[in-house]
Amino acid sequence: MPNHPNAAENLKREKTAARTAKKRETLKEVYGLVSEFEESYSSRRNHSDENAASDSLVMASRFAHLFHRVVCDEGHKLKNPRTKNMAAVETLYALRVWIVTATPMINRVADLLGYLWLFWTPSWLDDLEELDDYTLPKLAHLTVDHDLTQLGLK
Repeated sequence: MPNHPNAAENLKREKTAARTAKKRETLKEVYGLVSEFEESYSSRRNHSDENAASDSLVMASRFAHLFHRVVCDEGHKLKNPRTKNMAAVETLYALRVWIVTATPMINRVADLLGYLWLFWTPSWLDDLEELDDYTLPKLAHLTVDHDLTQLGLK
């Protein structure tokens, strides 16, 4: 039977959790946040074709550099770059984007497009070695014999 902490220990854990929660901000349902902001912003303005581009620029700049890291749970929802979820994540302009999914299976090559859309850097077109450094592990170039030797299996 597992040991249960006493009441004082539970209280201490709750206080620690509350302090920690104040230090970090958790954002759930990014699409909901961004769409709410768009709706409230657009309701204040009279939309015309001329204002549409400037409205999206203003809305995007509100979120610019707001987040250091965005963690996308249910990452399989980002496979399609044309979804509203993908548009919401792009709007955030985070320095880092992590994708977490329990269903990583890729059924078609097109399923990779959403992920590439998030991570693509234009400089990769000029320097494919930079792309390799980003996507391949540092030791990927090692031979199987070298790997086995390093692991002490040979």
